[in-house]
Amino acid sequence: MICYNQDGLDALIQWGETSFIDGTFNVVEGGRILTLLMVRTQHDGEGFICAWMISDHRTTSVYSFFFSTILDATEHRWNPKYFILDFEMALRNAILNNFILVQIHLCYFHLKQSCKRFCQTNHIGKEKWCQIKDIITGLALAPTRSQFEQKLSEANVKMQVICISFWKHFSKYYIHPGCSFPIEYWTVFSKTENQNRTNNIVESKNKVIKKYLGEKISILNFIVRAKEYQLAQPTLIAAQKNTTWEKLKTPKKSITFDPQPIQQNLVLKFEVGDKVQGVWKIKDTGEMKLFSGQVIKLNPKTVKVLWEDGITNNQQKKDLILVEKKK
Repeated sequence: MICYNQDGLDALIQWGETSFIDGTFNVVEGGRILTLLMVRTQHDGEGFICAWMISDHRTTSVYSFFFSTILDATEHRWNPKYFILDFEMALRNAILNNFILVQIHLCYFHLKQSCKRFCQTNHIGKEKWCQIKDIITGLALAPTRSQFEQKLSEANVKMQVICISFWKHFSKYYIHPGCSFPIEYWTVFSKTENQNRTNNIVESKNKVIKKYLGEKISILNFIVRAKEYQLAQPTLIAAQKNTTWEKLKTPKKSITFDPQPIQQNLVLKFEVGDKVQGVWKIKDTGEMKLFSGQVIKLNPKTVKVLWEDGITNNQQKKDLILVEKKK
């Protein structure tokens, strides 16, 4: 499921030269992943969520569908030059498949985190980790290619003494030709002066979203709360930065959140004739799709709904969103 609105698309078009993306767990029930696509509103400005995706898997095809959907919605006026992300290969491959001239910048924070995790897993002591961290930092933040090569040569000597097992692992995945994460992705010598080195902007927003939405909420509850947050973002940023929200010319195709419930409370007093919507998983494809219907019978804990495809069934009230009261 992909959610966005016109403000999010405008933000991508205006500030999406550098785009950020990351996923988080435990927000939506069923072990699903919430992925956020974000931009900075200006240099060192506030992070702005442009699109949300709920998915069951983290695969290249899932991410590619996400990107192609947003590209179509912006009428291909979103043209990112840089993508800041963690070291997830499926996501990286999807970006490279969908954007021709984009540069991948892997997050410096996640690089250190991955190295530290290896040291902890392999019982490499804190003192050695501090030495390793200094070497990795020197490599990642070397301002020129020649300085990187010099530091790499020094590291080859030092790491023979500090920890050979770590250096073999690091060289295999981050240094050697054909490695999983080429040096151009995680070093800064090929980047512009003000280019972001981490995707912490998304990490911090994930914490805000978890606090705002709650944990393991239903998909319908997510739609309502995410829409509420998305619509409030321009006002929040304007208030924080004492600026106005700059709107670009609205594209011909108007995109809005769907559904647009008339009541925030998900446990509602339905009446026969009310128009409702619900999210169901299609058995053949596993895709989550939003269906519309009309209440045709009331029961104590459920309502009977006639759906748009002609099927009728009983549904729990908490699993429905009221879109329009009967006239």
